[in-house]
Amino acid sequence: MRADIQGLLDDCGKPGWDGYSAAPIAQTTAGHAEHFCILLAMAGFELPPAIPEPSGAIGFEWKDDHANWFIASIEPNGTVSVVTPTSEGSPLLPMLEAVQQVLHALKGS
Repeated sequence: MRADIQGLLDDCGKPGWDGYSAAPIAQTTAGHAEHFCILLAMAGFELPPAIPEPSGAIGFEWKDDHANWFIASIEPNGTVSVVTPTSEGSPLLPMLEAVQQVLHALKGS
């Protein structure tokens, strides 16, 4: 397992890890995130560090130099959601397309 995902389990594995009411990062969520990472790595893409989300999800955020960004969040139930205001022509579009292909592959598995 990627060290940053394991670190989230260690640091955010208990309720309230954020000092408020955050849900814990579960082993199953980490497993889903690891699978997501493997699929993207197989497609030749690097991932940013994993970040914890208060919902118990594990997120990955991509940014470029033009204020474009998107976040892929792996939820505890295994679903992946993507949030993006990334504009046409952004250098992030190939990565966003790759994430969308991985999402399609995950739905099929």
